[in-house]
Amino acid sequence: MILVSIHSDEWKSFQSQPQTTLRIRRWHYNLIPAESKFKTTMLDHQDKHMMKAQVHVSKSSAISDVQALP
Repeated sequence: MILVSIHSDEWKSFQSQPQTTLRIRRWHYNLIPAESKFKTTMLDHQDKHMMKAQVHVSKSSAISDVQALP
């Protein structure tokens, strides 16, 4: 669990950085196969989780729009 919490903190700083820095860091991870696989798995998992969260938000806002109609 410690690894996951460290990674999620890293992910937040990762997102706030410019696109070029992100590319360089991803490329750097590719040099270390084992670590690269771990990072990719974590990123895939987080992407799916974030997409689920976005779908949930859009559904709830759609419901509130319908309720607002007379």
